[in-house]
This record gives sequence, structure tokens and C-alpha cells, in this order.
Amino acid sequence: MKRLFGWPSVFVLASSLMALSVVTTVWFRESERKGERPQPTGNAPSPLAELKAALPYLTVFIIYMSVYAQSSGVLLLFARDQVQRSFLGYAVAVETIAAFPSVFVLIATPLVSAVVHRLRKQSREPATVAKIIAGLLTTVAAFVVLSAVSRQVSADHKVAFIWFGLSLALISTGELLVVPMMQSLLGQLAPRSAFTTAFLFVAMSIGYTLGGWVGTLYERLSGVVFFGVCAGLAIVAAAGMMVVTRRQGSAGQITAD
Repeated sequence: MKRLFGWPSVFVLASSLMALSVVTTVWFRESERKGERPQPTGNAPSPLAELKAALPYLTVFIIYMSVYAQSSGVLLLFARDQVQRSFLGYAVAVETIAAFPSVFVLIATPLVSAVVHRLRKQSREPATVAKIIAGLLTTVAAFVVLSAVSRQVSADHKVAFIWFGLSLALISTGELLVVPMMQSLLGQLAPRSAFTTAFLFVAMSIGYTLGGWVGTLYERLSGVVFFGVCAGLAIVAAAGMMVVTRRQGSAGQITAD
């Protein structure tokens, strides 16, 4: 965009996106307010007790983040070297691809919020855990697609951009479902304390660190195998979430919402 319109257009676009994010946040917060439960009173649990309760979910989140981290690393290398970066006759720069997930989330958030709000009014809103599992399975689907299309890669053939774009959209959708819903779920475990949010960010940093190590496998494995490994890790996270939810639910530590 800088090449076409200069730096002013870049700053105007950035400001517009920030304004959109503020409006989206306010609108989403107001739509969620009616569904909130009254905060319980009493003493907050100790940080150690919170960590013990949240650790199974944080482990799942770390595994997920190690997979999601590939969207800002390996996938950009894959796009640069193995993808036909043209769409509707226009060349797509790697820098544009790097910005796609963030822009997609900004655009999709109000749409998802509207759908959730409508389902809530009809008493059909999925449980928080169900949303997280759906996000994890969406991530699985993204890397299955990448693994499948990587079979076509050769010296004379690259992956069609439409398949790569579909995978990025699925990964971004998974992020939209997993990250905020995981924070909400942890808030249910300890609604009187902010330590769970801190634990979530620590888990995120650990996940990105592990994601860096996972990314080093890209140079040693074929695209088919590497993306298959990523899909496998996401499957482990989804299965782990199901197991943890069943155990914690039977112990009365989480609610259906």
C-alpha cells in the first residue's frame, strides 16, 4: 500500500483499524453484558490454588499456541517459497499475508459476536468449552488442508493461493474461538481474581517459545509431514480439552457455560 499511495495512506489505514477495534470491543462488551453472571463475594483463592485448577487448561492452551505460532513464522516462509502469491490478477506480498490474520479477526469479530448474541437470545448459545473445542478442530482442519496441498508442491508447481488463504482463514477463526474463550473459561475457575489472566499470558509466551522449536522442524521435514505434525498437535489439544473438561466437570469445578 505504501508503494501505491505513500506513507499517509499506511497511517490512515492503521488508525482506521485501531478505531474499528475500539468500536468492536465496546460493542462486543455491551452485547456480552446481559449474559454475565453476578460476581460471587468472598475471599479470592490463593494464586497457587488458581494455578492448580487452571493448569490442565493452560497445558492445552500451550499446545495450541505452539501450533498457532506457525502462522507468523513457517507459514510465511511457505507462502514465500511454495505458494502462487497472486489473487484475482494481483500479486500478494508476504507482508500482506502476515497482516491477514489480524485483519481477518477484526472483521470477523463483530460477525461472530452477532451470531453468538442471536443464539443467546434463542437460548441456543454453545458452551464456552464447546467453542474452544470448535476452535481447536478448526485449527486441525487448517493444517490438514496445508498438508494435503503440500503433496502437489514440486519444482514446477506451487500451491494455489485460494487453498493457502482458506487455511489462514481457518487458523484465524480458531484463534477467535480459542483465545478469548479460554480466558473466559479460566475466569469461571476464579472469578474473584486476575491471576488466571496472568497465567494465560505466561502460557501464551511458553506456547510461542515451543512454537519456535516446532518451526525448526520445517527445514528437516517435508511440508506434508510438518503440517501433519501441526494437525496432530492440534488434535492432541482438542482431545486433551475434552478429557480435562469431563474430569473437571464431574468434579464440579466448571459450569456448562
